Amino acid sequence: MSIIKKLIIAILITMMLINNMSMLVVYGKDTYDNSISGQNTEETLPLSSTKYIISEEDNLISRVLPETKVGILKGKFNMPKTLVKIYESKDSLVEVEDESYVATGMALKVEGINKIYDISVIGDLNKDGQMGQIELNLLIKHVVGMELENNLQGILRKSIDINGDGQINQIDITVLIRWIVYHELEIKEVRMPEAPRINVVQGTLEENGWYSNKVIVEIVAPEDKTIELDKITYIMMKKENTEEGS
Repeated sequence: MSIIKKLIIAILITMMLINNMSMLVVYGKDTYDNSISGQNTEETLPLSSTKYIISEEDNLISRVLPETKVGILKGKFNMPKTLVKIYESKDSLVEVEDESYVATGMALKVEGINKIYDISVIGDLNKDGQMGQIELNLLIKHVVGMELENNLQGILRKSIDINGDGQINQIDITVLIRWIVYHELEIKEVRMPEAPRINVVQGTLEENGWYSNKVIVEIVAPEDKTIELDKITYIMMKKENTEEGS
């Protein structure tokens, strides 16, 4: 009985944004199958989002808008909401209810992925999921040099960089004041790099949608040059050898 090689194309791109050195993971093709999530960690694709920045290096999810409900956050990833869990912190086993605000310092865990992510909410320093007068007072003190530099480090520094330009300055103060007065947040949305184009150069398309017989694929790099990238990595996640007729 002949052997037909069948390929499941699951190309992912790992992209490092130069402007804030945060890792984004996006997919070259929408091949994620919710039915396999949480069953086999080796076959589960990495966590990704078109809404937030995910740093695999720092285990951090950032650029979460203030006053975001937990239930809304769970639906912004490439995983089923039922697998996404939000905890009060990395060291806490207390799960946060869907109607609560997501706050800086909370932790996200996905069933099937052996990793826990810290969460950074834009402008939230007192960890209530909002930004207001408390944050404004701390921000002004920091900018004018009255607040010690060490008080705003790590995840707090990421949160108080309101406009996401990597600096903490008068611009952040202006944006925060506008939020307090008008409840308007003038910041740029997270932009996702363009996925590559995948062309099947050689192979037979079967009725079940799989390609067989010495399959060759061509991966065409993204044409969008407006987002500066440090590197692009293409990885073939899986292939299977299946006997004909099985």
